[in-house]
Amino acid sequence: MRIEFERSQRYKVQLVCLVISVDRMDRMQDLYGQEFKSDLLRGVQSLLRQTVRESDLTGTVVDDRVIVLVTHTPPEGARVLANRLLDGARKLTFRAGPRTIRVTLSIGGAHNQHGSNLFFDTLVEVAEGGLSVAQGAGGDRYVHSELYEFFQAKHERERRERGDVAPEFVPEPETVAPPPAAPEAEAAASPEALEPLPQSMAEMQRDVLRGLVAEEGTKALQSARRAQEALVHAIEDMQARGGDPNLATELDAYRRQIDLLERRIAKLTQLLAMTEDELRRLIDAKSIDPGVSSVYRSVQGLDDAVANAKAKKEVMKRIFQANLELKQQLSSGN
Repeated sequence: MRIEFERSQRYKVQLVCLVISVDRMDRMQDLYGQEFKSDLLRGVQSLLRQTVRESDLTGTVVDDRVIVLVTHTPPEGARVLANRLLDGARKLTFRAGPRTIRVTLSIGGAHNQHGSNLFFDTLVEVAEGGLSVAQGAGGDRYVHSELYEFFQAKHERERRERGDVAPEFVPEPETVAPPPAAPEAEAAASPEALEPLPQSMAEMQRDVLRGLVAEEGTKALQSARRAQEALVHAIEDMQARGGDPNLATELDAYRRQIDLLERRIAKLTQLLAMTEDELRRLIDAKSIDPGVSSVYRSVQGLDDAVANAKAKKEVMKRIFQANLELKQQLSSGN
């Protein structure tokens, strides 16, 4: 599947990822046993073979969810396909002793038109986010998710932490330009790369570095806000649907996600305030030049004799500037 995804990215082919799950699968397994669950999965696989094209790829992921990559298909086409699968599942019947059991599906979807640097893992996780919303709303529905910035930032951060900054594929030079190399200062900006500090300052610095630098500073806050805005728009769209009986459940699921994002934004704002207060205290206490390098030299105890002093000063300068920019953005947004 990764190879097909990389090929679609390279040649700019429209592709949609669907993640499919049988509603209340665990409960039915508890009631009717493992053999009944196996029958359910075989029935869903048979429905997929009858509905999707031979060129589309299917596979099973954790928790018995099924993933489908549908090539040469726009998001609108994926919704048509998902509705066919939902209709087909409603017509399936299974036997559990003397009882006849009917099932429904929940389907989450995502497309690859967000950008050429999209990761395969991001695409799948965005689709899984749609699946979670569909299940939370009662199942028997398709939800197309658009929270690409939120999940993409997480996977980019994980790859940097592993030292893997390469994209999912190496683009051909004549079609796609290679991505710019990550700045050296960002790779060095970790708590382990800095000199030991007094206990109170060390705690503050770890919080700031993990909350801002590791979260990409302004990008983390902007991603959280974009995700929040996407959920707000989704709520507005659902409210426009009017008499949908499942509307209240869907709205509640979206609002819970918004609440989590609002708490994340508040935490980032609090970390910025902590950094600014500590720097102001140092300036007042030592009557030092409030320039970027001098302030962080007093925090770090750096001088020209310290090993890698130049690189460390540059790291601290970038952190300071990122904090100022983020604070200005927060002030202008209020």
